[in-house]
Amino acid sequence: MMKALTKRLGLNNQRGFTLIEVLVVIVILGLLAAILIPNVISWIDRSDEQLDIIEEHIGDDLNQIEGYFDNDGE
Repeated sequence: MMKALTKRLGLNNQRGFTLIEVLVVIVILGLLAAILIPNVISWIDRSDEQLDIIEEHIGDDLNQIEGYFDNDGE
């Protein structure tokens, strides 16, 4: 029954991947990871620095707003 089904679907000629093909894919993925991981880490570091700058500016703005309402809000 199973042989007839695989023959009918044309699956009997498929064997799978060779070891060389699998190794080539692993090497390519490793090279991509070696290129991308340092870039992603630098992007995260830069975004953290920019976030610190933004938080500092927001804190300054809030202090100015509080000062305005403390002095003129009577």
